[in-house]
Amino acid sequence: MGVAAVTVGVISLGFHWILIKKADPELKVEAAHLTWVKTKEMLNYGFYSFVTNSGEMLRYYTDSIVIGRVLSVALITPFGIATRLIDYFKTVSGGVSGPIMVRLSELSGGGHEESSRREFLRFTRFSMLICFFVAVS
Repeated sequence: MGVAAVTVGVISLGFHWILIKKADPELKVEAAHLTWVKTKEMLNYGFYSFVTNSGEMLRYYTDSIVIGRVLSVALITPFGIATRLIDYFKTVSGGVSGPIMVRLSELSGGGHEESSRREFLRFTRFSMLICFFVAVS
């Protein structure tokens, strides 16, 4: 099982590299571009992102244990079904919000605050519409 996961990871990495090179043929990855300041910035961001995601995962996936311990083991199944539906919903909304966050970060980093606000409102409406249709269907 572990060998399959590593193999798929390596193939995926290669495939992503090919797609990145097609999108930006002049991209160069060199050790000279790596600076301590940039590394520290990425580690700081990664740390807080890791802590936030870990807390969310713990909160989200330990609920079954709490339900089984406090209420009844029989109630875990309906909760599991609802959790799976929410997972599907999060997958769809995450797929939509990923590119949106890139665009908003680009505008914010470029100092285009008014455009950032306008795009944020537009994307919020768009995301709400998609989430509404997913939730209703």
